[in-house]
Amino acid sequence: MEAGSQLKSVLNLQLASDSSSVFHLPYVLSTLSKDSLSPSPHLAKWSARIISLLHSKDPGARWAGLCIAHKSALLSKSFMVESAASWLPIVVPMLSRAEPSPILKAAIRLLITVFTAATEMSEFQRQVSLPHVPKFTSALSNIAASNEDIELKVICLNSVSCLIPNYPTAHRATFANLSGLALGFLNGSHPRSTPAPLLKSAAQLYSILHLTGGKVGAANLWRKALDDTLVFGWDAFFAVRTTFPGDAKSPAPRQEQNDSSISVPLNVDRIRCCSTIIRDLLCTLTTRPVQVPSGLLIKYAIALVGASPDGQVEGFVDPATRAMEIFIVPSLWKYGGEIIATLAENIPHCLEPALAQLYTVLTHRLEQSLTQEQRASVLDTLQQLLQASRFIDSPIMPNRIMRAVLPSLTIVLSSSNVVDPSPEDNKGNKGKKKAKNYTGDEVFKVSRDVICPTEVDAKVLLSALQVVKYCLQNPNLSSTQSSLASRILLSIQLSLSQLSPSVLSPDPQVFCRVQQNVHAICTGMASTSTISLQKALPLILKESLKTGDTELQSAFDLLIHPRLPPVVRPIPLIQSLTLFRVEESEEEVAARKQLHLEFGNESLPAPNSREQDTVMEDVVPPVSAPQVQQNGGEAVRLPFLSNQPAAPQPPQTQPPVQSAAPKFWRNEEQQQKQTITPAVTQAAVPSSEKQELEPNTSRQNAVASGSSSFLIPHSNSDDEDQDEEMPTIDMASDSEDEEDDE
Repeated sequence: MEAGSQLKSVLNLQLASDSSSVFHLPYVLSTLSKDSLSPSPHLAKWSARIISLLHSKDPGARWAGLCIAHKSALLSKSFMVESAASWLPIVVPMLSRAEPSPILKAAIRLLITVFTAATEMSEFQRQVSLPHVPKFTSALSNIAASNEDIELKVICLNSVSCLIPNYPTAHRATFANLSGLALGFLNGSHPRSTPAPLLKSAAQLYSILHLTGGKVGAANLWRKALDDTLVFGWDAFFAVRTTFPGDAKSPAPRQEQNDSSISVPLNVDRIRCCSTIIRDLLCTLTTRPVQVPSGLLIKYAIALVGASPDGQVEGFVDPATRAMEIFIVPSLWKYGGEIIATLAENIPHCLEPALAQLYTVLTHRLEQSLTQEQRASVLDTLQQLLQASRFIDSPIMPNRIMRAVLPSLTIVLSSSNVVDPSPEDNKGNKGKKKAKNYTGDEVFKVSRDVICPTEVDAKVLLSALQVVKYCLQNPNLSSTQSSLASRILLSIQLSLSQLSPSVLSPDPQVFCRVQQNVHAICTGMASTSTISLQKALPLILKESLKTGDTELQSAFDLLIHPRLPPVVRPIPLIQSLTLFRVEESEEEVAARKQLHLEFGNESLPAPNSREQDTVMEDVVPPVSAPQVQQNGGEAVRLPFLSNQPAAPQPPQTQPPVQSAAPKFWRNEEQQQKQTITPAVTQAAVPSSEKQELEPNTSRQNAVASGSSSFLIPHSNSDDEDQDEEMPTIDMASDSEDEEDDE
């Protein structure tokens, strides 16, 4: 095809008139290419047609001309350089007129492209760009200050932020105006808070204004901006703590007599703006090294996170003001955590003197009763702090963090034998009998809730996994917490393979991320010692290979076939896994029960009402527990399988149902150790029944002695109804005939 033939056809057909240019604009923009703007005789006609559209009286035609000029500038840099001198005198004045928002946005995009695409051409900048950049910046400032369109404001502020690094000296005279413009959006808002896009754009503009000071003055301007931001933040913090006892070193100033319904939300939004400004100032570029006031920043962040809703000043306190200041305390925790995360990301080496204090205040917040949003914020801050800095050498802090984080992981574990509690005194209600529950019934329950129904719940779970990962790497972690965390993670890994992704979260990506994190943590945990490797690696390897993760497979390959000789060191027994109950210490049992984690044969509390099955009507009388006769002639129940010795039960006068086969249980500890003697003596059982009892009890005790320590959540179950055999059904009987006879 001849060069310029496409431009010729577009000029003759689609751009023949102003109305057709607007109508066919999508087609024109989609068909343009770099080859279309190659040198040809029709290129001059194309430039002339763009200029005629920019001069048109029709707003639609002007908008079409701006869009076509922007597309042409992106496709051909040489064409833009040749045509920019004729475009700028037409487009820049458009920003000072009352034009519709689409025209203003298209003009801003075109001018930004022209001013930033040819920065390496010094002659082009000197002759074309520099004379129009101050006018363009002034026009953008006026639009951002006067226009009510939030999107247009954001575009103007982002455009100025893009121009200042490229033309710092050209904006030196406008430093005061631009600073006032940015601070006007960062001074808080009421009754609605500052929109997030506008806050982000204004903070970004304010954080790069120091570049207008040149190589020498930029550092001083940056430090002054950070000091002013801290003063602004402290004033807002004291303004929302008027009813709390203040620090003697920094007394709160006198609060102006304003309505608390206005001043409290306004100052909370100012603290939010302060947190955003600090983040952008620490992330911005500087021409020379600057001195960061890390001590002042850490003090302010700890003051926010350490704000307590308790305590009250002496004297009269307005109840409305007191209630509002207590209500906004969680917001102070959130913004303080954002500042700590920013410090850990940008200046982690400056946090070394205050690491103990930071970990303490964050752990204290995590140990309190928090909502999911608040817990997600604290966990995210703690994760970034652990990732960016070292862990302090303290035997207490990692254990506190682990105890506070483990409850966020146990929600993944699900019980496979949760049954409904049966009432003990159901003699009067002979017609009511609950439905039986059997192993595996939870698969068919359609009323089961999603574990992480919201995005915040999934964020809490993922952040908790990362925090546990870093805590397991700490050598100061106690053996109890290390063993308990390892068992919980291994139980989660085994349960994930049998869990549907839709049960974990509506977002399928959450299941993949959780599974990858758990596999990675378990793999690293298994490779820490030979004992852990021997016990846990087969299970971890089996579950990890199901996902087909290539990274984990390569890690297993290096683990099984190392390329280097093993490190000569003693076996770290502290990190050995406890996979059997006989290895579990009393301290670990207490820590496990505090997390409401029980084994399948331990006493369990009542389950959630949502998981209970329907109570069924039946005329069959309830089956009583099997009884045996003592030597003294008194009938008692044998104890159920449990960890504690069973107390003697009163005799039952109701005879057992003949159709139900008897089944007996013995205490697990009685047969293993023979040290606990219950109140009952040896039962006098017939020889025929005794012969049938011995093999059954021996098989049950063999299973109980080797019971695994994989954990399930603490929930209630009725062992008697769970292990009760199904009654024999007489197929020859007719229930309808029996009812008629009655």
